[in-house]
Amino acid sequence: MQKRLEKEASVARLREQFSRVTMVVLTDFTGMRAEEIRAVKGQLRQAKGEWAVVKNTMAVLASSGTMVEPLAPHFKGATAVVFSFSDPIGPAKALKGAADNYNALKIRSAVIEGQVVDVAGFLGVALLPPRGVVLGQLVGQVRAPLSSLVGCLNGIVAKCARTLSAVLEKRQAAT
Repeated sequence: MQKRLEKEASVARLREQFSRVTMVVLTDFTGMRAEEIRAVKGQLRQAKGEWAVVKNTMAVLASSGTMVEPLAPHFKGATAVVFSFSDPIGPAKALKGAADNYNALKIRSAVIEGQVVDVAGFLGVALLPPRGVVLGQLVGQVRAPLSSLVGCLNGIVAKCARTLSAVLEKRQAAT
């Protein structure tokens, strides 16, 4: 009976994680050594991601009713799940880097902000710049035309002021 309660608690905990993720990536870690797994976990932790080895049947039960449910058929073999609860780009980059460094780490499929993506889609997301960089580029793109507009308007106002000053000087000289 105790084991059943523990399993139910594990499924509930996993379901809670699945319900609040922005990204879930299923990986196959067959053939990885323990120190390699620790290194990947550390890289993901630095990127604000989490790595968890899951039991496939519990993961399928926990995914029911969440955005992770479409991945249920992919819970086979040695499965580790990578979670991101905020910006998915950082953990995606870290996982891609780890997969490049460790040939045994294979990416199966993912759900990123509600969209199911295959390996190619995941790699595309991993190559995107971080959210802060994209926002900075957007601000720069918006700011450049505004700066030009301000410069043009400033030039017009300055020309008008010089003209009025010249007219005033001419009238003062005439009187």
